Amino acid sequence: MKMEEYNLCSVYRHQGKRIFYHEILKEPPADLHRSILEIVPRIKLAAPRIDALIDATEGMTDISKTYMKKSLAMRLNQMLLPAWKKAQERQASEDAGKLRLQPLTQMAGAERNSPMSSIYTYNDYLRDLLKDAPCILAYDTAADYLGLWSGSMNPLTAKIYVCKPLHIEGTTEYLIPSFEAVEHENRLGLLCTTVNQTINDLLRADGDNQVIQESLATVYYTHGESFDSLHIDDDLLLAFEHYKDWAIEYYDEGK
Repeated sequence: MKMEEYNLCSVYRHQGKRIFYHEILKEPPADLHRSILEIVPRIKLAAPRIDALIDATEGMTDISKTYMKKSLAMRLNQMLLPAWKKAQERQASEDAGKLRLQPLTQMAGAERNSPMSSIYTYNDYLRDLLKDAPCILAYDTAADYLGLWSGSMNPLTAKIYVCKPLHIEGTTEYLIPSFEAVEHENRLGLLCTTVNQTINDLLRADGDNQVIQESLATVYYTHGESFDSLHIDDDLLLAFEHYKDWAIEYYDEGK
């Protein structure tokens, strides 16, 4: 599946050659850059509804439905979301110093329908919610922020590590003795657990199987089909082995 669904030619040509989608998304021209910022967040939010629509389609075999959902998930996670992350970084650099948008939960109805609201993402919301808070994004929230998985359509709370209770509405806090207790980095204005720490945390929590499998699959396929970039804690190796094969086959199921 990966070769067929990843190496797709677009209808466009550059210097007489057909362009692969994954290639042009790496260095998009200005118009495509703006479209990525506007459309990819919508696709991400709509992903669960798209899967539900496919499941409800009559006349399709279960194998066809699974293949279609996996192929769309692979394109989202391996092409569109990485392109969106790069576009956000590029836009943040270009728009440095501009007025930040209001938090999503505080936007009036008219503002939500404005052109600017179309590029207001969940990551933007997190940055507004937590911009002055001494905390580190953790667990599912970190995986979403890092682009390891496609995210929940309606995340209930943002999960954060804190050294003392902050009582921020819309968050679930996990106390740690100090920030040095977890690997973290500054990612676009917020502290977030590293990919390695996030994977270990997800395995240790043994929570949502979908989050763990998709996150591991993203690491595997964005690192040359290898888990060598990860250092799994010794006490989590059995859990890692439990999910590893599923993650490798995540985008091949139904092939």
